[in-house]
Amino acid sequence: DSDHCGGAARLVDTSGANGCECAVAGNEAEEQQNGRRQTHTVSIADERQSACLVAVGILRRYVRPMTETSVSSTAAPTSAPIGFVWMTLATWFGTGLSPRAPGTVGSLGSLVLWAPLVLLDTAWWVRLLASVVVFVVGVVASNRVCAVRGEDPQIIVIDEVAGMGVTLLFVGPSIAALVIGFACFRLFDISKPWPVSWADQKIHGGLGVMLDDVLAGVYALLLTTLVVRYALPLIGLT
Repeated sequence: DSDHCGGAARLVDTSGANGCECAVAGNEAEEQQNGRRQTHTVSIADERQSACLVAVGILRRYVRPMTETSVSSTAAPTSAPIGFVWMTLATWFGTGLSPRAPGTVGSLGSLVLWAPLVLLDTAWWVRLLASVVVFVVGVVASNRVCAVRGEDPQIIVIDEVAGMGVTLLFVGPSIAALVIGFACFRLFDISKPWPVSWADQKIHGGLGVMLDDVLAGVYALLLTTLVVRYALPLIGLT
């Protein structure tokens, strides 16, 4: 009986030890499996992080310069071409390109427009309307040229055309009136009494280019009208 009891006890101990060994082995296997899962999870996270870094690098290298280029392209260009039509009008068909005294040459060139209106004795409001059209067109054309060449370049002479139109607003149909009007306008356009000088210095862009010559034309209009109506009859040149 004691042998049987001892054998049973050894069998129980052996089975218990085997059970413990199996439990320990199971725990080790589970820990290894969990470790593999954690390693696999970490590697996936590392791969995702690397992919994100690569994507960010691509965006910074390629997309950002494209965006900056597109934004800058929508800004107002400072070196855009002026355009043949606007350059032709601003220089009054090339008279402003004269190497000497472009303002004087442009004033003479304006007589192509104003001399027929004066000699045909057109109404004053027709001349005024033509002067207004020249002024508005001149502001736009001068803005185009100033944007490329800077403030009030000498090649712009359409302002002289507008000023001559104001000067000859009320004169009668005579060559003498054209000559006197031209001389008076050049006098005030060069000397620039106030407020001509104020407009020339304080107002910029196309409006400033045109306005000072129109104001000079107002002075010239007064003097030309006085000379033509009162001085010329005294010397018998009417």
